[in-house]
Amino acid sequence: FILIAVVLGIGIAVISTVSIYLFQEKQRDLQIVAELIEEAASTEQVNWGLFLEESIYQQYPDFVMKIEVPTTDTIFFSRDWQDFLAGDEDNQFEFGEVPLLRGVYWHEDKEGVFREETIVLETGEIVTIYISLENITDFIQLLSGILFIVTFIATIIGVALIIMITKKHIRPITKLTESVNEIDFKKELGKGVDVPTKPEEIVDLGNAFNSLMLELDSYIENEKSFVANASHELRTPIAAIHGNVSLIRRRGKQHPEIVDDALEAIYQESSRMETLIAQLLAMVKQENFEVEKTTVDISKIVEDAIQSYWRNEKDISLHTNIQDNLIIYGNEEQLRQMCIILIDNAKKYTEEHGNITVDLQQEDEGISLKVIDTGIGIVKEEQEKIFHRFYRVDKARSRATGGTGLGLTMVRQFAEQHHAIISVNSELGEGAEFTIIFPKL
Repeated sequence: FILIAVVLGIGIAVISTVSIYLFQEKQRDLQIVAELIEEAASTEQVNWGLFLEESIYQQYPDFVMKIEVPTTDTIFFSRDWQDFLAGDEDNQFEFGEVPLLRGVYWHEDKEGVFREETIVLETGEIVTIYISLENITDFIQLLSGILFIVTFIATIIGVALIIMITKKHIRPITKLTESVNEIDFKKELGKGVDVPTKPEEIVDLGNAFNSLMLELDSYIENEKSFVANASHELRTPIAAIHGNVSLIRRRGKQHPEIVDDALEAIYQESSRMETLIAQLLAMVKQENFEVEKTTVDISKIVEDAIQSYWRNEKDISLHTNIQDNLIIYGNEEQLRQMCIILIDNAKKYTEEHGNITVDLQQEDEGISLKVIDTGIGIVKEEQEKIFHRFYRVDKARSRATGGTGLGLTMVRQFAEQHHAIISVNSELGEGAEFTIIFPKL
């Protein structure tokens, strides 16, 4: 339908343009003839018959003219005037005006004509000029016929080509749709679909769909693991609290000395569970809400975090190398949390008499925050996993130090929200170096 509309639109536009041009040409011819007649009328005793034959009809053969001289009751006309009047009763000119074409008239027994209003000369003659439009109408009919034939042929060829090309391009989409419908989204989410080799757009669509499926599969697996780990992490302190409460109920009266130890255990486990829940809520909040960011002085934030948090409980030396007045675009609370978590993580895994260094400097690639410790270190195979939720390198040691397995996950999440890059460099037994590169303001 669009093809037919375009072809017809172009054809109609061409015919209309040509027709208007030809009619304007006839109008200019009419004005020239009218000027010649008025000029001839100014000559005394003009011979109208001779004038028409020599000055008008030889140059404008498609003109038909009638000149009435009321004083002598004489009519001058062309040689084919009688033929022109043939069929008209009493020589009455009864032409119907053609719609949309001003000054163009039509008679059912004659060709279309252009009729100018009657000219009354100063000498009294009445001149009526008719222009035969036979050539124009024949030409328009020819163009219309050509348009019809071209439209018909273009429609047949165009429809055939459209069907062929459409089927060629729809076939890969159909196969892709069938592959999608065959996927069991409960079991085969990460399987993906068979991607055709062409066309390029369908290949890109198939690859994008497979990438999306892999991401969804990974996301769902992470969520399953998260639910399982969260349940396990919450179940452990609850079980410990329940066991100590049961111990107090069974033996507290007979053995009062066990009450204090049980209450201390209950307090520690409840505090650990409170921390875990707070961290879970903080992670969910950061994932679902965009935090407010402003220009902040990260140098001051790091110094304040160290001053408010650091307590030397294991005879560990803390060294700082902080460059002043480093400005970035970020959230002050998240930056403070990142610094505290990294320092706390370093302190947990550093033995007595060890060293921790906090370094904040302006570098070429951005502002670099480093937390370096001389702790137990991390093997290469574990370094990427430590940023996963609830993952611990040494689960027994982490539980003894009160870890929840969410701290480094929150640090990476906060870093991503600040468009920062986080990395770890460590060797087993040789400590660890955590680095965060913040983009320049």
